[in-house]
Amino acid sequence: MSDAIVPWFVSANCYELFRSTATDADVFFDSHSEWVDAAMEHERLAEQAGVIIIRIRMHFEDFEVWRSERGLLNHADTRLQYAELVAQKLLGSS
Repeated sequence: MSDAIVPWFVSANCYELFRSTATDADVFFDSHSEWVDAAMEHERLAEQAGVIIIRIRMHFEDFEVWRSERGLLNHADTRLQYAELVAQKLLGSS
């Protein structure tokens, strides 16, 4: 079995903060509820295929500090990189 890290936007406000500053804002859904519906469907399909989903709660302020210190943009690759780092810390892997 494999696993997948999923950056999880915990609220509409959180989602909007990430979307409003993202360089790839055009790939975001129009609303948090639309995003949740799509994300949950993707999770369902992944789990049916044997993938373990690990949701990482995205906190905008922490993400902003982390990405700014590294000179990174708010983009899908950066958000995933941050979520993977948080997952490593939480799960105790290096």
